[in-house]
Amino acid sequence: MKEYIVWGIAPNGEHEVPLYTQSITMRQAVHVCDYLATKKGCRSLRVQVLDLSVKPDFAGTVAI
Repeated sequence: MKEYIVWGIAPNGEHEVPLYTQSITMRQAVHVCDYLATKKGCRSLRVQVLDLSVKPDFAGTVAI
């Protein structure tokens, strides 16, 4: 199962935050990005894809 999280900066915001988390396909997430940019004035939009079927490997993120 994959999650498609739309990140960006809200119209009056200064920092990137998750703006939408309900997309179930990449196509839907891209459509949401277009809507947020053109109709709501959000900027710096991107889609993060989380594959929840793959066990995360945190070993590479910890410095010893």
